[in-house]
Amino acid sequence: MLLKNLLIWVHLLAMAGVFGGFLYGRMIFSSADQSYQGIIHALLKTSQFFIGLILISGFALFYLHVQNSLQIGTSLGEIFKDGMTHIILTKLLLLVAVGAFAGIGSKKAQGGNYPSAEKMWLLALVSTSVAVLLGVMLRSI
Repeated sequence: MLLKNLLIWVHLLAMAGVFGGFLYGRMIFSSADQSYQGIIHALLKTSQFFIGLILISGFALFYLHVQNSLQIGTSLGEIFKDGMTHIILTKLLLLVAVGAFAGIGSKKAQGGNYPSAEKMWLLALVSTSVAVLLGVMLRSI
């Protein structure tokens, strides 16, 4: 139980870090010039680290969910028919998309194409927002 609570807090704090980083990046991109280039690259690297933490802690939480379900006698087919599992897998796909959008945005920002990078970060911010809402929905189930 302690491990699960620790993983939940790591997951929540990493989600908050990614969301805050994308919001801050959105503000920087609105006034991007050469002086902010170092901040933008540092922010992209930090957000990639937090996305990795989110994915690792999320996989661990899903593994614990499956193990707990198997211990109480639920079959694997029933676990994947469960609505909670569908929400978790949808959130996983959104977080993979967040990583892709952030990576593409990073590449665009390194090339100096700030308008395209800003669009990718905006897509990452929206995807992160939907993933956060799905996570909140999971906590209420």
